[in-house]
Amino acid sequence: MTARRAWWIVFPVASRLVCTLALSASALAAQASSPATAAALERALTESARELAATSDIWEDHSTWENAWLHRSEHFEVTTTTSLGLARSLADGMETMLGQVQKELALRTAPPRRLQVFLYADIADYNRFGEEFGEHHSSFYGSFFASGHPQRPVAVVYQPNATLLRMHLTHSVVHQYVATAFPGVTLDAWLSEGLAAYFSLFWDQAWARAEFARLRASDELFSLRELVSADIDDYSDRSHVRFIQLGTLFSYALHFREDTRTSPPGEEPAQAPFRDYIVATLRGQSTRGTPFEAVMSDLRALQRDFDEFEFP
Repeated sequence: MTARRAWWIVFPVASRLVCTLALSASALAAQASSPATAAALERALTESARELAATSDIWEDHSTWENAWLHRSEHFEVTTTTSLGLARSLADGMETMLGQVQKELALRTAPPRRLQVFLYADIADYNRFGEEFGEHHSSFYGSFFASGHPQRPVAVVYQPNATLLRMHLTHSVVHQYVATAFPGVTLDAWLSEGLAAYFSLFWDQAWARAEFARLRASDELFSLRELVSADIDDYSDRSHVRFIQLGTLFSYALHFREDTRTSPPGEEPAQAPFRDYIVATLRGQSTRGTPFEAVMSDLRALQRDFDEFEFP
């Protein structure tokens, strides 16, 4: 793709405006009442077109990774060959999700540096990067946290469903945030993947709960014992079911189950057993003797209660 073709695709509105200004110069000059007026109009509009081209960077070819679009927000840096507008939108979305993670878990810990996101335009480029830096990149929803790369980015492949793209990205950004903000801490797979699944489903909770209900009705769910004892390699098997089930379980434990939920503001006595369990684990603290540890010690009872629960 040549540079001149690339800018027309990536920045169609700006490029057409430049062309419109150039054409308008000739059209208005032809209709002007005097040669002097025509010349002035043509000069003014031609100069406007030059200024727009100079300030909008519309002539630049961003179709290669070496010259990709780059957008920085407060906590994120998104690199992509798709479009600058999408990079901005995804960075804004991840800022919102980071705020949600901190709010839900009552954390003030911010990333020590901007978190990198590499958005690939197609699956071939995503897989090439994943083959070198992503041990599990083919298994999880089209995104992964490349902890072995020098920049430690999240890699995600573009897909046209905007909600699904943000779900995929959020899942891996949660892993990235945990690894960056709490270095050296290793979470059990169910807790690590459950956190990532829970926050990713924020983009469409109604769909997630409907999907959970469908999987439960068709008897496709895992037992909780299977779910919490699985290691990371097991997630290549029916990963969609695992993520929906874990994300929904976290929602149940954080917001609905009486002995594990986080109290809403103003409710007394204030409690947050499951949240406190998660935060203690993130900080490398012992959870022995905590209220949620007691709940986990009787998975059969937790399974029964979860099976009987209907989300409002």
